[in-house]
Amino acid sequence: MHQCSFCKSELETTGYACSACGVRWDARFPLPRLARLDPGEAALLEDFLLAGGNVSELAQQRGVSRPTMRNRLQELIDRVAAMREGDNQRIETILGEIREGRTSPEQGARIIGALQHGSS
Repeated sequence: MHQCSFCKSELETTGYACSACGVRWDARFPLPRLARLDPGEAALLEDFLLAGGNVSELAQQRGVSRPTMRNRLQELIDRVAAMREGDNQRIETILGEIREGRTSPEQGARIIGALQHGSS
């Protein structure tokens, strides 16, 4: 789930905890791009990876033509590219907030790290 079931806004992670020592970080962390895929998109990506990136094999597994599968994959590629562009724009905004003193460098680095790498 990547959207609030009530208002449809994008969800964020609000904390991390170490199961070994109990240390906790409470903050707002954006979800990594792949975690923002809807369940159907995530399943398509997983199937594609498990098919070794073979579009023909994936099409056969899913019972569709190769051109249809290629179109579905292109839609997924376009979606991830748009998310990446949006994340890059958010990073530019955060860098501006750091320069203006509205966001601490530490907080900005955590958010940027989550956007770029899916971790903080």
